[in-house]
Amino acid sequence: MDEHNHWSSFVAGLLIGAGVAFLFAPQTGAQFRRSLRQYAADAKDELDDLAEKGMAAWDTAVEQGQAYAERGAEAVRETAKTTRRYAEEAAQRAR
Repeated sequence: MDEHNHWSSFVAGLLIGAGVAFLFAPQTGAQFRRSLRQYAADAKDELDDLAEKGMAAWDTAVEQGQAYAERGAEAVRETAKTTRRYAEEAAQRAR
């Protein structure tokens, strides 16, 4: 199961659990609505935090990918230089 499914399951369970808790809580309608608004605000804050963490993780992954690509390109350039040098040395020896 990938990371997205874990979070989806977590959020679904959280919402279902909160809904059941609200249904069985001995509150008046006004208290229930106040609690529901607070819960929604808390859930929004949590999702905003998760989104920020996700974006930070994405940015880090992109930066690492760029660094790996740059190192790979440099390794290819160095290999090409070395190969060219060996080829030139072999050509000189063959003369």
